[in-house]
Amino acid sequence: MFEWKKEYELGHLMLDKEHQELFKIANEAFCVVEPSQKEQKMSSLIQRLSDYFEIHMMHEEDFMDSIGYPGLQNEKKSHDKIKKDFQEWRENHKHKSISTLERELAFNIENTIITHIKFEDMKMRHWCEKYHIDIKGVRWHDTYLLGNDLIDKEHKHLFEIANEAFRYVPAHQRKEKIKNIIHELYKYVIEHFSNEEKYMESINYPALKEHIVIHENIKIKMNEFIKKFSLLSLKEIEDNLALFIEEWVVLHVIHEDSKIAKWELNNK
Repeated sequence: MFEWKKEYELGHLMLDKEHQELFKIANEAFCVVEPSQKEQKMSSLIQRLSDYFEIHMMHEEDFMDSIGYPGLQNEKKSHDKIKKDFQEWRENHKHKSISTLERELAFNIENTIITHIKFEDMKMRHWCEKYHIDIKGVRWHDTYLLGNDLIDKEHKHLFEIANEAFRYVPAHQRKEKIKNIIHELYKYVIEHFSNEEKYMESINYPALKEHIVIHENIKIKMNEFIKKFSLLSLKEIEDNLALFIEEWVVLHVIHEDSKIAKWELNNK
């Protein structure tokens, strides 16, 4: 089993969360299942790892590009090699026994995910620390587009509001600025969720009820944050806001809202 350690953290909440998700997917390979289900499970996990590699590496490269990281080209080469090696391994996995696959998967994870994080990704973290680069921040990518002009426009604006939270202001103005951003974000989230739910209803999206529950949970989380705002230190406020933005805004768009686009594309 692979254990996530604090020493692997970059300090960028979304990238760290994606690294942890890679660990989680990898560890599922070693969970006990019925012998008859092992082959199907392993095949599914290999596909999920491959898909998640693609998404995560894109996000990582986008972030490095946005901060002007000088090691970006080397990182891209490293990513390309990882993807190439993993693809070659995937193409040959059907002819191997389950025990061999488990052994090779463990080796690949140790020598790709973990080693890459410990040595390559940490170079970026150290560079950011050396030059006082704020590692927080989110970036819009056109792969997040759903194909609905209104919803896509609102998603982009949510990212703009989120990024405003990470822009520098003098320390004595920071708390007031964040307070204003939280209220602006809350107001816009309520409006956006209403429009998104109407859109899902208009296309008869089958997971509408489940998606509404997710929206309600996000609103509850925002209300809880607003209520405890005055009791938190500036650092606690910044950490909570960064976590909220990346977990409930960015990742919601990437993972949950993208399901809407995929469903609509497959059911036209």
